[in-house]
Order: sequence, then C-alpha cells, then structure tokens
Amino acid sequence: MSEQDADGLNTTGSDRAESSTAGNHPADLGTELQLRTQDAALMENERNTLAQIERAMAKIEDGTYGLSDLSGTAIAKERLEAMPYATLTVEEAEDGEYQATDERYNNA
Repeated sequence: MSEQDADGLNTTGSDRAESSTAGNHPADLGTELQLRTQDAALMENERNTLAQIERAMAKIEDGTYGLSDLSGTAIAKERLEAMPYATLTVEEAEDGEYQATDERYNNA
C-alpha cells in the first residue's frame, strides 16, 4: 500500500472518529454505544472461547481430553464433535450448578 493510500485511510478514520462524537443526534450516540458494547461482548466471547480451546489442548497433552472435569466420565463423542472444548457431559452442563460455582469457567 502506498504512503498516500495509507494517509487516506488515516484521514478517513480520524474524520469518522470526529464525526462519531460531534453534533450527533442522541439516538445516533445510543446506536454507537450499542455497537461498541456489542463489539466488546464479541471480543470477550472470543477470548473465552480461545481460553477453552487452549485448555482442551492442554487436556489432550495430559491425556484427560474427553473426560468430564466434574465426574471423570467420558463425554459423548457427538458432544465433542459439536464442541471440541467441552469439559462436562451434557447432563452436567445442563445442571449448570458446577459451571456457575467453578472459578475456572467464570474467569476463562
């Protein structure tokens, strides 16, 4: 990309940043806030999913992949195919009590 093209992108971005806060109708500001909140939530979800995938990879290395963190029982193959980073059986996940009280899931 040429320097001139890059300057054009920077100018467009800064113009957009200035116009996004100056003189907007209150509804426009609300929409912008909603979009920023949505973006933050999506980024948080991506971070959590990545942490779960990294944890699943660690379980593969230590030989415990496919076993429930709660009971040690095997997680159904279909569940692992649908969600390779699953750490609980379907029944345990539906119970929800373990997940809500286990800090690893709240801070993952």
